[in-house]
Amino acid sequence: MAGPVAERASKFLHRIAGKRMGAISLSDELAPWGVGPAGTDETIDLEILSGGEREQVHLAVRLALAELLTKDAGQRQLVVLDDVLTATDDERLKRVLAILEEMRPHAQFLVLTCH
Repeated sequence: MAGPVAERASKFLHRIAGKRMGAISLSDELAPWGVGPAGTDETIDLEILSGGEREQVHLAVRLALAELLTKDAGQRQLVVLDDVLTATDDERLKRVLAILEEMRPHAQFLVLTCH
């Protein structure tokens, strides 16, 4: 399951953070551990990324899982996102909100944040 989640998460990350971010690497437990810069075969440990970029990688993985468990399953479900936007700048926040809006037909979101 890590392969399909990583692929979808990488697409979400591109939409949120831009094309310079490459593919997300996930463990078998679906925990992100690295991301490859676009155009290279390298993988960078998440700890090297800024706080906002790390936050966006984790959000992209959650969105990918939500999509698999709602849209693909054909069931509308509640998705709770707890403080996933604290280090996200205004431009990327707009992109995240656009994605959440697109996902509304198959997922209901409860976003808890101090942002």
